[in-house]
Amino acid sequence: EQARTEQVTRWKRDIKAWKTDFYSGGPRAGRSKAKLDAIQDPVAVGPLIEQLKDGDNPPEFRILVVGLLSRIGTPNAIQALIEASVEDSSSKVREAAMDVVKQKAPEEAASQYARLLSHESNTQVQRAG
Repeated sequence: EQARTEQVTRWKRDIKAWKTDFYSGGPRAGRSKAKLDAIQDPVAVGPLIEQLKDGDNPPEFRILVVGLLSRIGTPNAIQALIEASVEDSSSKVREAAMDVVKQKAPEEAASQYARLLSHESNTQVQRAG
């Protein structure tokens, strides 16, 4: 458990550093983007979900994270994409997440969207519809 916690902490630190390097446009931007694109470790899913849910991140970065979570494809990654497809503030991110969800888990998404049709938020109901 301790080793896993250390791995998660490393992933959080690395993802944040690579994101900063990438958006700085500096000499390490290309290498940092390549490192982000290469993430395949299921242990990185938690830190990636945090980045997806962080509304301060640019939509382009959250779309990149959608692709990474899609590729890793663990159940919690797919669940995060289902949530992002109705909750994210950016329509582009919602659409990217929806595209993945339609391909990877249409039945699970449909049942969760059906439950959201009785949500108290009209926005959530419309997006789930």
